[in-house]
Amino acid sequence: MDLLTTRPRWAGLVGPGIWTDLVVSSLTGSEVHDEGDHLRVVTPDNPTFRWGNYLDVLDPDRADDVDLWLRRFERAFPHARHRTVGLPGPVAPAWTERGFEPDVVVTLLADGPVREVPLPEGYVVRELGREAAWSDAVGLVATHDDGSESAQEHRVFLERQADARRRAVEAGHAWFALVTHGDTPVAHLGIVRCGPVGRFQSVLTHPDHRGRGLAGHLVGRAAAWVRAHGAQGLVIVTEEHNPAGRLYRSLGFDGTELSYGVSVPDVDRLA
Repeated sequence: MDLLTTRPRWAGLVGPGIWTDLVVSSLTGSEVHDEGDHLRVVTPDNPTFRWGNYLDVLDPDRADDVDLWLRRFERAFPHARHRTVGLPGPVAPAWTERGFEPDVVVTLLADGPVREVPLPEGYVVRELGREAAWSDAVGLVATHDDGSESAQEHRVFLERQADARRRAVEAGHAWFALVTHGDTPVAHLGIVRCGPVGRFQSVLTHPDHRGRGLAGHLVGRAAAWVRAHGAQGLVIVTEEHNPAGRLYRSLGFDGTELSYGVSVPDVDRLA
């Protein structure tokens, strides 16, 4: 389904955070299937990507039926070890009591100018294109592994994700960049054109280089790129209590819309 040219019947049931999630997914190798009361999102080239292979519940009356969604997930992804489900409202105790980890994010929007942040001396922005060393971005992101997967599994996932993003850049759908200090990658960010809006991806700064305006500078560069390519609105999604939210608001973003989901990296962890 081409979500850039087709408005599906469920579009009015999701907010801009989830909508742009799905558009980005469709532009980076995922398939979005309408199953009536839920969406089935599949990423054939990256089967261990939890939020690339999941069910997104649309029916609030069935959202708390854990056994129903586990059965449907297992039918949709018979070989998956993870279990990941997007929900239309707050996470009910029925999910956490079974061992699922809540995933709550806030969607921030900007329609006006984004505050410009200068790049500090000694840093260089490297755009990631066809010939760029995407492995440098993979290496930087890999240092922030949350430990939910083995290092090898996480690396494979990141390499597959980078391949999909590189193809999106080559097709003109996206812009990704690194900030380097000497030869060391220290910050990473991307943006994907989702029709009239741009959706930010992978805002990340190495802990040793935080507080210097690197992420803020990249946000401004990405916003300029996507607006030069026809988008006006900007969408960024961050964890509900992530301190980065203060940075984004200081740059000109605002919003309170929450999106909910649950996930577990291995089915053996469920009660």
